[in-house]
Amino acid sequence: MPKALPTRYSAPPRTDESTWGPSRISLGRRVNKGEAKKRYDLRDCDFEGLDFVKVPTPIDKGGRQMVVRSHSYSERDVERAAWRRYGGPDGFQAHLNRLREYHQRGHSGGLFESPQGYNPATRFPAPSRTDESTWRPSIIPPGNRVNKGEAKKRYDLRDCDLEGLDFVKVTTPINKGGRQMTVAAHSYSERDVERAAWRRYGGPDGFQAHLNRLREYHQT
Repeated sequence: MPKALPTRYSAPPRTDESTWGPSRISLGRRVNKGEAKKRYDLRDCDFEGLDFVKVPTPIDKGGRQMVVRSHSYSERDVERAAWRRYGGPDGFQAHLNRLREYHQRGHSGGLFESPQGYNPATRFPAPSRTDESTWRPSIIPPGNRVNKGEAKKRYDLRDCDLEGLDFVKVTTPINKGGRQMTVAAHSYSERDVERAAWRRYGGPDGFQAHLNRLREYHQT
């Protein structure tokens, strides 16, 4: 991802809650705090103000069975907290879709646990992209170039995101199995790559919000 962003842009504005659709969670369903944080990718602060009850919960601690009193929440309330954090139902679903992609890349064949009603068959569309005519100017120096592999890594892009961008082939040294060799790599204007990231993530603010989340995952 870009190494330094001197200006921090805010996350996309949250949608009007009065426009949100009904919950996808069964009425009466409850979830413990630890499981809620895991399934909905939430932080402790997201639970502030939510009603809960304390329930006995068996856990295994170092091979020893014990019972603790955990916080149990209405899962509909937790879902609503996730909608607030990620910008409504569509924003949360788009966030889950990205988490699912990361999981599948790193855990081939493993199960991605998403909340009830949020499987790929019932996915919402990603948030609508902002009008490109309103986007701010790039802060990338005009002559900066970046190779394809580095561009995908820094900007969290896929091959399809780079389709249609102009590139030149440059000779690049690599180490393959301890053997030095050169390959012809695709070199792009970094401003074009940045623009591709804005298109993928919903403009400059959407991309910055995505970077902020990636930074959080990296630091935890």
